[in-house]
Amino acid sequence: EPTCGVSYNLARRSVTKWMANKHLQHWRNIEGNVQAKRMLKGPSRNIAADALRMSRTEIRKVTGFITGHWIFRSHLNRIGIPVQEKLCRKCRKADETAKHVIFECP
Repeated sequence: EPTCGVSYNLARRSVTKWMANKHLQHWRNIEGNVQAKRMLKGPSRNIAADALRMSRTEIRKVTGFITGHWIFRSHLNRIGIPVQEKLCRKCRKADETAKHVIFECP
């Protein structure tokens, strides 16, 4: 019976594309991760490659900013660590959140 072979590279590209689509679908459908979804459009090979070149300390800081789980006053207050006030240390006009510090604070 005649067969038609599929090249290794074609099969690999097809599987890689399928996995990327499944990953993006999962990213969009998963509940939660609101802060990260605001910061990132979706999974990114470039961001992953950059992260692999970072130290653990740098990765922790970047992850904290992306997720909002960093030493922002609003987050500390939310997890039960007492802070005198939630206002931004720099501008003192809004709650100190990742979104405010990165996008709004002058």
